[in-house]
Amino acid sequence: MLVWQQLSWNFERTNEDLHKLAYRRLILKNHKEPAIVAQVREAQRVVGGVEVVDELSHTGDPQSNGDAEQTVWTVKSKTISVLTTLEHNIRKKIPLHHPIVGWAAQYTADCMNRYVIGADGQTVIQRLRGGNPRQPVAGFGETVLFPMLKRERAAWGQEVEHAGRWAKGVWVGRSWNSNESLVLHAHGISRPQTIKRLVDSKKWRTDLVEKVTTMPWGEDHAGEEDGHAQEERPARAAEVPLEEKTEDLPEQKVRDDPAVRGLYL
Repeated sequence: MLVWQQLSWNFERTNEDLHKLAYRRLILKNHKEPAIVAQVREAQRVVGGVEVVDELSHTGDPQSNGDAEQTVWTVKSKTISVLTTLEHNIRKKIPLHHPIVGWAAQYTADCMNRYVIGADGQTVIQRLRGGNPRQPVAGFGETVLFPMLKRERAAWGQEVEHAGRWAKGVWVGRSWNSNESLVLHAHGISRPQTIKRLVDSKKWRTDLVEKVTTMPWGEDHAGEEDGHAQEERPARAAEVPLEEKTEDLPEQKVRDDPAVRGLYL
């Protein structure tokens, strides 16, 4: 059931992304992998008002689809980097089936759209919306303070750490639709407009990351405003315990008196 829900979300997300990008014609490159081909066919079926063309690589030569291969490699490598950094900060090993892994992939793609500058000197989000895409952010998986809504203050108990109108949660990026922060906690997901960062000694909480059970699919429509009908809720998983971290990055040795070997202008 969970696998089918994830596949269904992939099709829905493809449709949403196409409308966000405001394209009228889209070429989807792939290397004939059955799962990817099925996804392209479903995208062609569900997308309305957009022509979707599939471009296949040469048989036995997936590298001929160079741009697509490079993009996949970039997203994979940067997602691994994001997760490795989080593991280093919380001193725990994150299993691949933990919900935070899906959020890391989404965060990586969002960073590429927001901050990677193209040949025209603009990022993807600047081309689509204009303006300044740079907003105050935190580190992925960092513990932040966020203001609770009235209904949250009335309903939440000790499952979520809070004092007054401020609660603690795990920051996982920004919403593409509203540019609000995405903060995860034991009750699901909140989208505060403002967040407050903590001092370095309190930024990384293993217990709060362990309490994350909300999956990224369906987050765009999960109770965005107080009083709105919550027809679609984000998928939830069982709480996944983190593993003990057995290996750590080797400590790099730095010279006490680094010498300048060359200077070029």
